[in-house]
Amino acid sequence: MGTGGTVTLSTALPMWCGDITGDNAIDFGDLSELLQSYNALVGDDIYVLARDLNGDGGIDFGDLSTMLQNYNIIGDD
Repeated sequence: MGTGGTVTLSTALPMWCGDITGDNAIDFGDLSELLQSYNALVGDDIYVLARDLNGDGGIDFGDLSTMLQNYNIIGDD
């Protein structure tokens, strides 16, 4: 147990799963990003961690399915 520490809490709005571009919307831009790495595995040149939405080490149908569940969601400004 530490003493004298501080804790900082973020008040940022939650990012929807699938918002790869970070613009608070899940749209064609995010889909396009995901498809650029489709079928890539960890270690491949085209693998990008942010596009591996389910964190299983590969960008595949599981990630696409996750994104499509939230497709066209736009967060608050």
